[in-house]
Amino acid sequence: MINRDGTKGIRHFTEYESVDELLNSVQLHEKNRFHRESVIFGKNDIMHPSRDVHRNWRGGMSTIDELKHFVHLGWKDGLKRMKDVVVQIKDIPGIKDIRRIGEWADQGDDLNIDRIYSGDCDRAWRRSKRVLREGASRHGRIFVNISTSAAVHPEDFFWRGAAACAAADILEDAGYRVEIAGFNMTRGTWNDSAALDSVVIVYLKKFDEALDVERLAACTAHASFYRIGVFAHELSQPSYASMGLGRPLVGPHPLSGENDVTVDSVFCLEAALQCVRFIIANITGKAFESN
Repeated sequence: MINRDGTKGIRHFTEYESVDELLNSVQLHEKNRFHRESVIFGKNDIMHPSRDVHRNWRGGMSTIDELKHFVHLGWKDGLKRMKDVVVQIKDIPGIKDIRRIGEWADQGDDLNIDRIYSGDCDRAWRRSKRVLREGASRHGRIFVNISTSAAVHPEDFFWRGAAACAAADILEDAGYRVEIAGFNMTRGTWNDSAALDSVVIVYLKKFDEALDVERLAACTAHASFYRIGVFAHELSQPSYASMGLGRPLVGPHPLSGENDVTVDSVFCLEAALQCVRFIIANITGKAFESN
């Protein structure tokens, strides 16, 4: 965890190196013990019963322990829904800059028995390799704004996460290495502030890590990660949190680089498809027409 409190005047600014680091480090601060959202910590006393009237609004769970279990298992239903997004992205020119070609060698993926019988053992195996066009970048970073206003239905969280996951899956399959982080920016998060005063960045997949789409879906496309995980972070800070925990903001976060791609405000299938094309075009450096 990197504490960047005070950066660009932001009171609480935190970077988490992983989802587990966030979920295992949150601890309700005494100042927020009676906040209406403290129920996510499983508090159960006379002053604050653990009953959560907003369980459905949080995506069907209530506590940080439930969220930990959900993230650990991954969102299998979310993965099935995302496949419907992927199959609608066809023949993307930006992806064609990296392609797989087959070649015969003395080792590989598939054995040709006829070549063995003919004595061509040095060229009996068929394998695939990726060919990268000269000058193409092999890396891309995607930042997903996982926050929304309280009025957004839990189902509508799905589309921005679906776009990010689909794009990452396509890019990595084509040979690129992708890093993905979720972030949240809010204004008026604390009772005595009306400015941009809270930024949280959580790295969900590093460049050298395998793509776990089920786990990624749980963190970017499901309401619970924001409305439990990020809320828990806010309530762990040594400041009196406002009733609504601030107003979410859109746009790149303060540390976003020139070549980073930001995903937010995606609330339907068509917008998700356009977002996938946008991500791929920006990372591959080649524009293309929408289908």
